[in-house]
Amino acid sequence: MADNYAATPGVGITFAGDDIGGVMSPRIKVQWGADGTATDVSATAPLPVDAAAAAPTLYAVTLTSANTEYSQALPNPTRGISVKCRSAAAIRYAWVTGKVATPTDPFQTIPANTEYSMDDIKYTSPTLYLASASAGVIVEIEAWS
Repeated sequence: MADNYAATPGVGITFAGDDIGGVMSPRIKVQWGADGTATDVSATAPLPVDAAAAAPTLYAVTLTSANTEYSQALPNPTRGISVKCRSAAAIRYAWVTGKVATPTDPFQTIPANTEYSMDDIKYTSPTLYLASASAGVIVEIEAWS
């Protein structure tokens, strides 16, 4: 049996196919690219995939004074994050400055003895802003890039 077959007999359009054990299977060429473009997948142009996450970066941010904003720049890009307080204190966080020292929305609270995490994100050049009503707390951050 031939490997190619006609889509509609007599129309003249031919599709690529492969005879596998007497069953005709269509051959499909995978392509990738921006809208309006197409690059055939090959050994020299492999299908792009997101790289595996690197080892996490660990931070310990000391919030020396109560109700004072502290910041921590995170890896670029950040793909996942985990935040917790080493002591039994609540902490406030925001992704923009000026929200956590004197609590002003929008901000979030991580209750005492609780951990917050986000996975499967792609945040470019993030900075995390932190504060607590308690002085001297240490915030542990684990960031995946």
